[in-house]
Amino acid sequence: MSYRTGPQPRSGKSFTCYSTCTFALDGFDYSPGTGVLADAIGTNNGTSGSGLTYNDAGYFTVDGNQTSRFAYTSFTPGAGSWTMSAWARGTLPSGTYGRLISNSSGGPVTSAFGLNTSGMSYHHYADIGSGATWNATYGNTNLSDNTWYHCVWANGTGGNNTMIMYLNGAADSSEFTSTTSNGGPINVWGSNWSSTFVGDMACMQYYHGTTLSAAQILKMYNAQRKRFGT
Repeated sequence: MSYRTGPQPRSGKSFTCYSTCTFALDGFDYSPGTGVLADAIGTNNGTSGSGLTYNDAGYFTVDGNQTSRFAYTSFTPGAGSWTMSAWARGTLPSGTYGRLISNSSGGPVTSAFGLNTSGMSYHHYADIGSGATWNATYGNTNLSDNTWYHCVWANGTGGNNTMIMYLNGAADSSEFTSTTSNGGPINVWGSNWSSTFVGDMACMQYYHGTTLSAAQILKMYNAQRKRFGT
């Protein structure tokens, strides 16, 4: 699997992803005058809300206001193979629904990706044996405030509705059930339906139909980490 770079000119600024990437929002593709963050791979551009501050190093500071996020056309990962990745650092909450990637509406939302003091997290709404409810899985590593982390959620590791989470290039959870009741549609980066991430976020990548392997995730982390000083 080869690497690719996005089509937007970056004047030598780094951007890397695998060739199977289907959606990518990278800080270096932001146009401050328009508030548009160009999808580096396709056409699903992000639109910024108020409260986002752009840094020339290629990241955004989110101030905690519910509108300080990027919105884009909703897409549904589903039960099969897909991979989500993101770089972020911030003032981390404890034991709450993920605030990094989710859906802005309390109606269709059934998944939330986040960082908490107790670890990276994946929340999903489904009946996995005890009735329909929110289920939560946390990574094995406690996280610190204001530290850059590369988080990857790889779905389909053992077939449909199975996931392993990776932190800074290494597996940070055992395989777990990731079922959602409606495929988990998402449409925002920087918040969920009720709360906003507080801190910095730099890039988000989504691979539909591809479960990146442990070796590929480590290679991706190593290709990107210099930009974040990790």
